[in-house]
Amino acid sequence: MGIFVVTLALGLAIGAIWEVIEWSSDRFLGSQLSLSNDDTVGDLIADGSGALLGAALLVAWTVYGWGSVRRIPGENRFEDVSA
Repeated sequence: MGIFVVTLALGLAIGAIWEVIEWSSDRFLGSQLSLSNDDTVGDLIADGSGALLGAALLVAWTVYGWGSVRRIPGENRFEDVSA
């Protein structure tokens, strides 16, 4: 659950920061990146959808054990695993 919440929150936060950058650029530099309020809301919906999909994929990755570490079958007698 933590992976899902953190990934979703991070994706939404990055999208919101980008919208602030767009607004600031339009306001102070006259760049006209933000077309309308609908454009901003659409961008935030797209950011949220992407973050939701990424969070779901990370949860699936964790739940199904699709790890990226290659493990050699057998017994490991040389590594100290106690913390």
